[in-house]
Amino acid sequence: MTKRTDLEEELGYLGLLEKAKEIYSELGDRAVISYIRSSYRLLSKVYHPDLNPKNALKAKATQQRLNRVSRLISRMSDEELIELIRSR
Repeated sequence: MTKRTDLEEELGYLGLLEKAKEIYSELGDRAVISYIRSSYRLLSKVYHPDLNPKNALKAKATQQRLNRVSRLISRMSDEELIELIRSR
């Protein structure tokens, strides 16, 4: 799998892909880049295992996926991210 396909899968799993498409169609490039680059950071705080001791396994698994999203996004240019959203 490519980093683009991997990111697309992760954004879909996290529920961010559909909203990104909507933001892109309504507001354009800059808004969707801001959304993608900030959304996973917020979710990282929400799903932090220390904040969810009753659901530690789910929080840990989601946190690992969010870490993967972070790594994938950091290796992609804004143009690549926009193309991912535009091509969906």
